[in-house]
Amino acid sequence: MLLTIIIYRRLLLLFLFLLSLGLVIYTNSTLPISNNSPQVQVINSTPARTLYKHFEYREAKANTLIEAGFYIRDGYSRPELLAKEAKESWHKMVIAAKDEGVNLIPISGFRSIKDQKVLWVNQVKRRGSEKEAAKRSAPPGFSEHHTGYAIDIADIDTPSSDLNSSFDQTPSYQWLSKNARQFGWENSFPVNNKQGISYEPWHWRYVGTSEGKRIFKSGREKYPV
Repeated sequence: MLLTIIIYRRLLLLFLFLLSLGLVIYTNSTLPISNNSPQVQVINSTPARTLYKHFEYREAKANTLIEAGFYIRDGYSRPELLAKEAKESWHKMVIAAKDEGVNLIPISGFRSIKDQKVLWVNQVKRRGSEKEAAKRSAPPGFSEHHTGYAIDIADIDTPSSDLNSSFDQTPSYQWLSKNARQFGWENSFPVNNKQGISYEPWHWRYVGTSEGKRIFKSGREKYPV
């Protein structure tokens, strides 16, 4: 009995030693996705995980978000939120575009995991499978919108292009493609992107600060745009 206890203690000490060296990695892959989803992958032993090539993101805390503008269509108005530094850059970009006769408005900024789950379930129903749905929408917990550092953009004068590939024919997209990077914004899913996500000319992420670069580091390194 004494020998068994001694062996057990030695094994426990060995496990703790290996854990401290990072040689034993424990991950919790419990996600709000169906039981048929593929195994979540750990990328290069970093905290970032992927599902259907979408990267996992933490949900921003409510007290870090501020109003960035309103989505306005046909008398409907909805406030959109961003992280403080993303909002400040977005505001500067909106003003610069307006000075050149281009009117940018936000469609969607921050989005909670709870709201993303509703969108995801509906997308799966429409597309018939999670794999097909993931080409057009991120699973809950894996959307850039969770961070407060991503935004869907619309042209105020062409509502028909909202969340549509035809957005790339609008003055807003043409202006963004030439000027957004100088404000720290980049298109997350350009045409023929290596990530395999459907083309989304309206979806942009903020990487103009060290925090923005940190948040999207894994995705940008694996799938540069």
